[in-house]
Amino acid sequence: MHNVELQIFSSRLKQLRTSLNITQKEFADKIGVTAAALSAYENNQKNPSIAVAKRISQSFHISIDWLCGLSEKMAIDEKPKNFSDVIQLLFLIEDSYLQIMPKAKFSITGKSKSALIFGDSEMGDFIEEWEKMKDLHEKQLIDEDVYNLWKEKILKEYKKNIDL
Repeated sequence: MHNVELQIFSSRLKQLRTSLNITQKEFADKIGVTAAALSAYENNQKNPSIAVAKRISQSFHISIDWLCGLSEKMAIDEKPKNFSDVIQLLFLIEDSYLQIMPKAKFSITGKSKSALIFGDSEMGDFIEEWEKMKDLHEKQLIDEDVYNLWKEKILKEYKKNIDL
């Protein structure tokens, strides 16, 4: 790992342990390393092996991508916790499966003509804005960078928790 990635890993490892309210010894025992090794990982002094990172992920049900700074989604369960998680899933499948239905409030449709319905006005607002941005992007009135910046902004805006 490079220094920046190691700093992210170290920071997130300590964040995970402290959020669980357990000692370094307890955490280290759970992942099969010494407390000294864990301390070195948390203090950005030593690189953990891939096997150790995998054990951390499996033992505490967290994403290895989150540990390494590749994702902001900490948990490995697939259940979305906020609107931003739902929107991120929509962005991931946008090019392959979904087309936005013109004039259809809260709905997106795929080739099978099935619809995805959102009963929440915030998601409706997002869908309307997404329709406009996709249209601008498809007509090349905005480039990929602007479209991606808009996506980043939206993901930050919609962090409100949802009840599933």
